[in-house]
Amino acid sequence: LDACIRQDFFPVMMEHLPPSPDDAVRRSLDLVDQADVYVLVLGLRYGEIPGGHEKSYTHLEWDRAVERGIPVLVLLTSSRHLFTEPDIDVDRERVLRFRAEVERHGVSYFSSPEDLRSLLIDGLSDIRRRLSSRSALTPPAHRLDPPPAPFVFVPYTLLQTSEVVGRQRELSMLTDWVSAPGTDVLVPGIVAPGFA
Repeated sequence: LDACIRQDFFPVMMEHLPPSPDDAVRRSLDLVDQADVYVLVLGLRYGEIPGGHEKSYTHLEWDRAVERGIPVLVLLTSSRHLFTEPDIDVDRERVLRFRAEVERHGVSYFSSPEDLRSLLIDGLSDIRRRLSSRSALTPPAHRLDPPPAPFVFVPYTLLQTSEVVGRQRELSMLTDWVSAPGTDVLVPGIVAPGFA
C-alpha cells in the first residue's frame, strides 16, 4: 500500500471493499477492469478457488489483466525466501504451474518484505514513466479552450503601475512575514479591480 502511494498509484484491493452480497468473483474482476496496472505478488500458495471455477481468485484476476493488456508487475518469492508451513500449499503442483505461467511475462524475485517493497517501488516507477511517455504522445480526448484575452471595460490605474497604493500597514506586515529568515511561504497573486 505504502509503496504504491509513494509512486502516485492508488491501490484497489479486495480487502478494502465493504461487505457486499454481490458475487465475489465479479467484484474481484471489476477491480481489475478499473485498474491501469495489475500487481501480482505470489508466494507458494495458490489461493482460494471459488465455487464453480477451476482457478483461484488470483489466477482469474491475472487472466483478466492479461486479457485487457494492461501493464503487469509480477513479484515472486525467491528460493531464499523463508516460509512457514502454513505459507506453503499442500497442492504445490498447482501453484508451481501458475508461477511458471506468470514467469513468461518477466518477473522480479524477493526474499524479504524489504526486497518486496523496493522492487515494487522500482517497478511502479518504471511503469509510471512508460505510461507518462505514452500519454504525452497521445493528446487527451478533450482540451480546455484557451483563456480569453483580458478585457478592461473601465481603465484601471493599477494596471499601469507595479506599485501597491494604500494600506501601508498591511503591506509592511506581509513584507515582514514573507521575508523573515527561514520562512518558506507561497503567496498567491490575485488581480482584481477594487471599488471604494
